[in-house]
Amino acid sequence: MIDELESHLRDEVERLTRGGLPLDQAWPQAVARLGGPEQLAAEFAKVPPAAAWLPGRLAVGALALLAVGLLVLLATSQNQRMGALLGSHVFTVVLGYLTAFAVAALAGWSLAVRAVRGADEAGSAGFRWIVTPLTLACFALTAVGVALGAVWASEHMGRAWGWDAKEVGGAAVVLWAGLAWVVARRGGRAGLAVGVVGGVVVLLAWFVPPLLDHGLPWLAVLALILVLLVHLAALALALLPGRP
Repeated sequence: MIDELESHLRDEVERLTRGGLPLDQAWPQAVARLGGPEQLAAEFAKVPPAAAWLPGRLAVGALALLAVGLLVLLATSQNQRMGALLGSHVFTVVLGYLTAFAVAALAGWSLAVRAVRGADEAGSAGFRWIVTPLTLACFALTAVGVALGAVWASEHMGRAWGWDAKEVGGAAVVLWAGLAWVVARRGGRAGLAVGVVGGVVVLLAWFVPPLLDHGLPWLAVLALILVLLVHLAALALALLPGRP
């Protein structure tokens, strides 16, 4: 509840300052508009629990299904030749990247709802509730995957780190996940913007290395550009002045 109050207060101060009110006047007005304890209790009683936020629950369910599918794929006889170490690297990195995509998708959904209906307390609370475990999972999975990749490279290529595009991309996702854990869980426009940025970081980390190494079919490049444009549009929606 305290996180929700803080986020609502930040959003209100941001809205007032965008309207031209000085910060020293916007703050007391935002605090006054929160209302007294009885009014706040009545308002929060109307909001469903954050854990009941349907988009967040769907995202977690989809990630669980994808994790199972990825395990089955890697366990097939066709893929067993890569070995346990490389297989574990692929599993953790891919699942970490997919988790970042889930955060970006939820941030984009929240922004779309805010653009259509204005501030959505239930959606904001739901996003803050789900973004903390998802960003932590992304950080842990990707960091472990990068470390496993370094061990594999040390054994098979004679060096643990070579600053190639794949390695840099993995490190960038780890850094984003750490930043998102700090910022996105606070909600507000800044949190949603950081969530959307995760989708851009993962797209670049995942698809730029093969593009640099051996190229991609033009349809794949076109799809990548379109998805990047969607992410950039969502980022503009988060950063440009508009509805709260």
